[in-house]
Amino acid sequence: MIDPDSGHPATCHGVTIDSQFDFEGKLVVIKIDVESHEPEVLEGMKNILSKNRCILQVEVWDQPSGETERRFKALSTMFTAHGIRFVRAIDADFYFVSDFPHGREVRS
Repeated sequence: MIDPDSGHPATCHGVTIDSQFDFEGKLVVIKIDVESHEPEVLEGMKNILSKNRCILQVEVWDQPSGETERRFKALSTMFTAHGIRFVRAIDADFYFVSDFPHGREVRS
C-alpha cells in the first residue's frame, strides 16, 4: 500500500476505457469515483458514451470544500455533449442517463 503522505511519488499505468472496449447498442452501467478527475475519465470513454445507452453514478468530491456545485455544472456540460442528462443526486452521488443513439436498440 502506498502512503500518499509519505512524500514518495508513485507511478501507475493508465489506459482509456475506449481502448479496452469496443461495443455499441448495449446498456452500460458505470460508476465513477475518481476524486475530481472526471474530465479525464470522460475523455477516455467518449466512444462508449456515444454508442451505447449509459446509466452513470458519479461521486463528486467536495474538496476543497464547496466545490460540488462547480464540479456538477462542469459534469453536466460534458455529459450534455454526449446526450446524457442528469436524473438526481443522493448526497455526493450524481446520477445521469442517456437514451440509445438514434436508430439503435439493445443487442445481447
